[in-house]
Amino acid sequence: MATANTLSAPIVSRFNDTNARDVMDFHRRATPRQIVQTICTEYVGPTDCTGSCFRASDVISGGIHFEVMQYDLTTLENHLNAALGMLREFNQFSYQLINYESTESGYLFAFVQLENGAN
Repeated sequence: MATANTLSAPIVSRFNDTNARDVMDFHRRATPRQIVQTICTEYVGPTDCTGSCFRASDVISGGIHFEVMQYDLTTLENHLNAALGMLREFNQFSYQLINYESTESGYLFAFVQLENGAN
């Protein structure tokens, strides 16, 4: 069993008795505090009034942003463009893309907030 005094991360499995306190103690000591912004995007088809677009929604706050489809971009780039538009519209800080994955309805993007002075 890993204890709070060890340098390695506690291993969680059915074969040891690591407890929640050990895991959180290590996490608080070893993990730098980062703010992660998660944005989900999906394609929205054309209607009688509007053309094709992409909807970005903040997973936490539920905020929504729309970006018109750009035909010179790939599908993934259009999804990312919608996520970037949401970051620009609703946030005051700089962000860096750290991960993305395809979902059943579109894409899920994870951005990490950079220091306040970063551009």
